[in-house]
Amino acid sequence: MEIPINEKVICADGICGRCIGVILNPLNHELTHIIVQIQDVSATKVLVPVDMIFESTPLHLELNCARSKLATLEPFVESRFISASLANYPHLPTGYEPESAWLWPYTLADEEQFGHYASFERIPHGELAVHRGSQVMATDGPVGYVEEFIVTPDDHQLTHLVLREKDLWGENDLKVPITAVARIEDDLAYLNLDKQSLRRQK
Repeated sequence: MEIPINEKVICADGICGRCIGVILNPLNHELTHIIVQIQDVSATKVLVPVDMIFESTPLHLELNCARSKLATLEPFVESRFISASLANYPHLPTGYEPESAWLWPYTLADEEQFGHYASFERIPHGELAVHRGSQVMATDGPVGYVEEFIVTPDDHQLTHLVLREKDLWGENDLKVPITAVARIEDDLAYLNLDKQSLRRQK
């Protein structure tokens, strides 16, 4: 089963968004969620359990639910208020009380709290988020970026990642077996092959 990234996601009642990334367990290479950006004004990003995938092709993912269901799923991005003070931020203007003047993105949560809002990705504990365009590194340097993943349909085990190579002659896609992936961390996939060995995989 192919899990394309940055392709459309279709619910039972129509197109509902795009798959912008995946969540996987780095220890057993199990795909647990896809990250869907909902197609509406809010462009909310939600975590969709992989068992909600009904069908997949290189060009789209089909879910076994209606579009209204997506709004009830866990959000992938969370905004939190980060409290601050003028003492902690010496670059802020002086001569004003925090409640009387502030600069973007600083604001007041209430009459007592001064600070700003920041967004965080809600990645399940012990798992990793991988986005389309995540860089792939051979042992001797960068070789391309992640285009999609291939998983087994029954237990959602990652078997291959599809690497998109760029060179002077254009772009090529190459299936890389998971056995050639040393680790995935910080949105980077590290291979245990050098560039020459990778080319022999073609």
